[in-house]
Amino acid sequence: MKFKHILFGALLVFCVMLMKDVSAVTLENIPLEVNIVNKNSNQSETDRFIFELTPENIENPMPEGSESGVYRFTADKAGIYNLCSISFNEPGIYKYNVHQVKGDNPLCKYDDTVYTLVISVEDSLDYTTLETYTTIVKEGVEEKQETLYFENELSSNGYDFELPDTSDITVYGLILIAVISTFGIVKVKRKMCK
Repeated sequence: MKFKHILFGALLVFCVMLMKDVSAVTLENIPLEVNIVNKNSNQSETDRFIFELTPENIENPMPEGSESGVYRFTADKAGIYNLCSISFNEPGIYKYNVHQVKGDNPLCKYDDTVYTLVISVEDSLDYTTLETYTTIVKEGVEEKQETLYFENELSSNGYDFELPDTSDITVYGLILIAVISTFGIVKVKRKMCK
């Protein structure tokens, strides 16, 4: 009878140890896509598009290559990329912010959208693996997003985006000239009629 109790106890301890090892499974290779669209195709060879992923909690797992709590990804042309991979060792809700760093090309209007990436990590029903559910939320938009989408606009006419738009000034100037001319004509006609 004692032997059955010892055997049962040993089996119980073994099962608990086995469950602990199984729940420590690392989930790797979480692909995150970034879609860069340039409205005009006159991109220079030196243009680079830099994106940053930062955790909302400094203890969140980070991709390999992160420095000082920030992961940077650089793309040299429009396209769809895998932003990074993140490994998780335990269940939890992990939040990250993703944004584009404004570049130094004055002929490019950089998309300043900010996304929140929410990764929910849960034990599977049988506790043998970890499962993830990813949600992408665009700042100021209620609907969930399918991808991290950034749309940059390159100037098609070679003018700097930083310069003020003067097209309205030209229209207002013409209207002002027309009004002044009309008053001048009316004034001349009145003098002639006297």
